[in-house]
Amino acid sequence: RFREQLEAAGELGVETAWYNDPAAALEAVAGCEAIWYHLPIEEVERVLGAGPDLRWWSVVSAGVDGWPLELLARRDIQLSNGAGLHAVPIAEYVVMGILALAKRLPDLVHGQDRREWIDTGSCPELFGKRVLIYGYGLIGREIAARLRGFGMEVTGVRRHPGQEAGVIGVGGWREQLSDADFVILSAPLTDGTRALIGAPELAAMPWSPPSGRARSRAPTWT
Repeated sequence: RFREQLEAAGELGVETAWYNDPAAALEAVAGCEAIWYHLPIEEVERVLGAGPDLRWWSVVSAGVDGWPLELLARRDIQLSNGAGLHAVPIAEYVVMGILALAKRLPDLVHGQDRREWIDTGSCPELFGKRVLIYGYGLIGREIAARLRGFGMEVTGVRRHPGQEAGVIGVGGWREQLSDADFVILSAPLTDGTRALIGAPELAAMPWSPPSGRARSRAPTWT
């Protein structure tokens, strides 16, 4: 789908080329002004060195932590991220994690491996449970839409909540932890979210499946 869309840009006088071989792609960078290049972060500076004419770099990831942003700025290279590109699959993954925790899926799978019937007892329902989502952008909203389908009560946390119902600012989210049955991190890794979750926060909440890159001081379920 992306190839079809990019090749359509040929009508605007843009020539596109596609490479599956990393060595050939690196060689071709020398004559490119714009690239859509997905590669390990440690290779970025090597590609920048090979492309003196680069003006635009598009990446498929939403987060750009670890990228040499100062170097890109000095080179006057525009960096575009893939914000929202993975919102649906990540939201589905989070729903899977919540269901697995609530319904004790790991115990059932291990029992299946041993050909044993596991009595999981009375598993909690998702209906009526309260969810706190830190990071209420495109991914957070896709998560919320699916969880509301289970009858869950969702509160989103974002820097600029505005007047939207069910959304609060970042100044009061910790006070909500004790009332939340599930806490979901859907924030990118930045200086503001680094070490966002520590021992006090973990002690105040039952589970925390992270879907973003915001780091914690203590381990969380993944």
